[in-house]
Amino acid sequence: MKSVYFKLTDVSNEMTKVVLSPDLSRKKFYTSYLSLILFLLFSIFISLPSTAFSNENFHGMIIEDVRYEGFEKIDLQSLMPLIDIKKGAAYSTFEIRKCIKHLYLKGLFSQLYIDALKGEKGVILTFHAEPKQWISDIRIKGNKSLWDDEILPLLPAKVGHEYSEEILPQIKKKVRSLYEREGYYNSNVTITVRKKDLSTELTIIVDVGPPCLLSEILFLGNEAISAGKLKKALDSKIHKRINLTTFEKDRKELIKLYHKSGYLEATIEDADLLFDEVKQKAYALHRINEGSKINIVFQGNSYFSKAKLLKRLIKNGSDSIDEPLIARWEEIIESQYREKGFPFIQVTGEVSENENGKNVTITIEEGKRCFIGEVTFSGNVLIKTKELLK
Repeated sequence: MKSVYFKLTDVSNEMTKVVLSPDLSRKKFYTSYLSLILFLLFSIFISLPSTAFSNENFHGMIIEDVRYEGFEKIDLQSLMPLIDIKKGAAYSTFEIRKCIKHLYLKGLFSQLYIDALKGEKGVILTFHAEPKQWISDIRIKGNKSLWDDEILPLLPAKVGHEYSEEILPQIKKKVRSLYEREGYYNSNVTITVRKKDLSTELTIIVDVGPPCLLSEILFLGNEAISAGKLKKALDSKIHKRINLTTFEKDRKELIKLYHKSGYLEATIEDADLLFDEVKQKAYALHRINEGSKINIVFQGNSYFSKAKLLKRLIKNGSDSIDEPLIARWEEIIESQYREKGFPFIQVTGEVSENENGKNVTITIEEGKRCFIGEVTFSGNVLIKTKELLK
């Protein structure tokens, strides 16, 4: 049986409910039943005054009374200058909208509306307000491995923000994710809420649970460098608690080791953490593409050693040794020489390949080193030359 409800408001503000219950299985009563319903609806509609459906029909009527609901926790007197609607004045939709706008601009309400009902002598206006709740304090209990100062700035809610229940799941999710980065994958987060007037205090209770330990570190694709040497380069260690920040740093350490070993094209294609939730253990897996070994030869350099030149080039490596990279290396070396007074420096680089990998030959023409002999100024009146030289 399907029911359709129409809710109508009469002048006394009482709710009239009309229930339509069509039953198509009873065909012989269908026509008369429908006629009866239409007659009842028509009778109700014509008995209601037009004021029940549109507040615009109140325009110009005298305001009989102004009432306030939901303002108990707010200093209503301080808001009265913004409420330019008085008892005895003429009803105006424009003035009501303007009043609501001014009150909203105060930032005190999450919801605000006005009811207009016909009274015995005019219109009765009722202000309905739902004041905002503000977060006055956030405390954390049971937190390990992380300080409050490491958690609070990252939360989606802060002291002074408006409180809403929708923010609680977001806070829990953020706290859990922070502890997961520290190796606690079974943490449980609950939040207690204490309200007093318009203030709300949040207490975040963290049960971190046991830490997840790194059981093994595995490598795939490494041929030039042994797994033992790769493990020594990592900050993550076996039988220690997993830390995602450290795990992300391991990637850079591996690349740095390969670059130092002459594999400038080496990349870490993927790095995964595999978890055993039952045993609370994790396995780190690094997939490595070593690339070709690059042999870099410098010719014509006397001021800078090969080690000092390589140091800058390795910091500006690439996934592939190509013409754009060689051009960038030429600019880096020329800039390095100009900083030391070699304005006529010229650098050219060439790439060749053989069975053992790639060879990069960088030819340097240093030119003469120049020194500043004398500095002169002209036109300086306010500041003396000695001061400018300093």
